[in-house]
Amino acid sequence: MTYTIFDKLIPYFQIMRFNNWVKNILIFLPILSSHNLETEYLINTIFIFFMFSLTASSMYIINDYFDYEKDLLNKAKKKRPIASGKISKKNGLILFFLLQIFLLIILFLSDNLKLLAFLMFYNLIVYFYTIKIKLIKFLDVFVLGLLFVYRVYIGAEFNNLEVSIWIINFTFFFFVGLAFLKRHAELNSDFIEKKNLRKLRPYEKEDKQIISLFSFICITIATILLINYFSTSKIKLLYQNAIYLYAIPPVFFTYCFILLDKLIINKSIEDPINYCLRLKSSWIFFIFILILLILAK
Repeated sequence: MTYTIFDKLIPYFQIMRFNNWVKNILIFLPILSSHNLETEYLINTIFIFFMFSLTASSMYIINDYFDYEKDLLNKAKKKRPIASGKISKKNGLILFFLLQIFLLIILFLSDNLKLLAFLMFYNLIVYFYTIKIKLIKFLDVFVLGLLFVYRVYIGAEFNNLEVSIWIINFTFFFFVGLAFLKRHAELNSDFIEKKNLRKLRPYEKEDKQIISLFSFICITIATILLINYFSTSKIKLLYQNAIYLYAIPPVFFTYCFILLDKLIINKSIEDPINYCLRLKSSWIFFIFILILLILAK
């Protein structure tokens, strides 16, 4: 069997997990929520999005590098490029440094040293998360929530925008809720043998009930925060028909409740966010919420 250059490059694309770039769309939240959609804001935010996404991709490589032996214990993760042997650990590190050098050059040339500092801080947190924090029960989930908030903060900071305390807290509790669902999915999946659970995460099968409860509580709090946000005076200034927005929280909560039920039952899910994106129901709810936002405008 002959392999083309493209075949050899596929594992290098896989290790960067481009599908996870969708998580970085949160960087656009500040300009969307403040309706600052002028060309200048859009171009700046797109630039930040790509720089942050490349940084996140490089840290996925570091994650796979340090989790090499652990990934071999997971029937799904052992197919990752480094764990499967498609990419050597050495070549993985080389790709990491190439991405970092590329980012350094681009940010130096564009005189974005402040953004460089923010990205290096992100790298530092993710590094400590990879080697230590992910092994600490519950703290791992809360740090993941803060990293999603960090995306929103960067989107606001580098556009000189103020981001609502409601949005910050909504982002934190919603993604902590999803992170708890991810832990539940890992405990519930058929990909990991029970004897290996403690080697991979600081949770056990017995924690599934409390984890699903915490997830439900976090999503409920996120819904309440969404209701409060739509009740603020700022919303009435941004939307002429704000009454349509009042339908979004119950729609959002209904979707999350359906998703929670699916994830708790399903035993073949590794990443709830990617699973959500594959569901037709996710796009139906998203389009419905988008219609409500248009009507409110």
